[in-house]
Amino acid sequence: MFLKYTGKTCSSQCFSEIMRKHSTGVKKTPETLEKLKNALPRGAKHHAWKGGKTVNDRGYVLVKEQDSKKYVREHRVIVERALGRKLSSSEHIHHIDGDKKNNKLNNLMVVSREQHMAIHKKPVNQKTTAKNGTWFIVECNNCKKIFEVPGFQFRAGHGKYCSRKCIVEFAK
Repeated sequence: MFLKYTGKTCSSQCFSEIMRKHSTGVKKTPETLEKLKNALPRGAKHHAWKGGKTVNDRGYVLVKEQDSKKYVREHRVIVERALGRKLSSSEHIHHIDGDKKNNKLNNLMVVSREQHMAIHKKPVNQKTTAKNGTWFIVECNNCKKIFEVPGFQFRAGHGKYCSRKCIVEFAK
C-alpha cells in the first residue's frame, strides 16, 4: 500500500515510522494512534471523496449522515427536512417519475405501504411459499381495505375479503 506524505506529521520520516508501526501489528500507543489519525486525510479532504454520496445495489442514492459513519437514503432525508420531522417506518416515499436517483422534492410523494404497492401494481413477497410464488394486491369487497392475496387463492375465487369479519358483514 502506497501512502503519500501529507505534511501533517513533523517529517516524512515520522510519517513512515507511523505507517510502519501501523502495518506491522506493533501495539500502538495513544500518541501513535493520534498521529496516525491526523496523518491521513479523511472525509472531504480525502482524494477519493465524492461528497458523501453513493448509490446502493437497488439504485437508491445514499448520503452520509452528519457525525456518523452510517449512510441513509437521500430521498427520505429530503422529505424529512421538508416536513420538519422524522418519517415513521410505515411511511414510504414514491418517486413519481420512477427514477430512484431523481430526489427533487417535487418528484417525491409520501405514501403508505399499501398505497405504494397499489401504485406499482406489482406482485409482492417474492419469497413466499405460495404455489406459484406471486401475490396479488386486492381491494376488500366490504371495507375497501387494500391487502395481499396469494396467487393460488386469488385464482380459485377466494381472497375477495380482508378478514372473516368482512365476509360475515358482507353476507348480511
